[in-house]
Amino acid sequence: MEVKPLIGLIVIFSLVSEISLVAFSSTLVTPAPNVSFHIYGATSVSVSYGENIVLVSRNESMYIPTGSVVELQVDTINENPCIIVNGVKSQGSATFVVNGSEHYNVTIVMKPVIVFIKVIYYGSGYVSIMFQNGTAKRISNGTPVYLPKLSMLRINAHPSDGYEANWSNGLSTDQIWCFIYQNQTLYLSFRRDPSDHSLIGGSNLVLNAALGLLLLGIYLLQRHEKKKEGEF
Repeated sequence: MEVKPLIGLIVIFSLVSEISLVAFSSTLVTPAPNVSFHIYGATSVSVSYGENIVLVSRNESMYIPTGSVVELQVDTINENPCIIVNGVKSQGSATFVVNGSEHYNVTIVMKPVIVFIKVIYYGSGYVSIMFQNGTAKRISNGTPVYLPKLSMLRINAHPSDGYEANWSNGLSTDQIWCFIYQNQTLYLSFRRDPSDHSLIGGSNLVLNAALGLLLLGIYLLQRHEKKKEGEF
């Protein structure tokens, strides 16, 4: 009669021991994270190792098995991603092999892609640019102006009096708006304005004055000749 409780205690002890061993073994199997990701900017990085592909879009840490070849790829077209793995920098993508004794800090920094616009102009006048923040700047002929990609700006042509702006795209206006998505060069000519008659009027005035002086000279010459004839 006293054997049954003893057998029951042995069974319970065995079950508790097995549960403890399972819990202990599961604790040992779960390794500590060895790769930490720090992302600055609205982007994500594709992490590939073995047959695994993980998309990381926030700061987090994970475990990657020792000996794995890890490939990192940031997909973007409007920004320039810089990947830093334990101090080693690369652009857009990076690869490293996991060493069992090392912890890896992966930092993703997004920087804007920089493009330029320049205006080459001929004739009498100058050019200025108004940026997205409302500030304006006079630019030198043919000098590049560097801006973040996808910037919007207004280019102002300032022709001298009697001239008009003629752009290489066929427009004849003093202001054009540009959406900058790549390096760009514009050409501008300041030409005589055919609707401006001030120069023509001035030329006629000079011509009329010269003609008047010529007629006056002829008149005086004729009087002089007649006076000489009268003396004889």
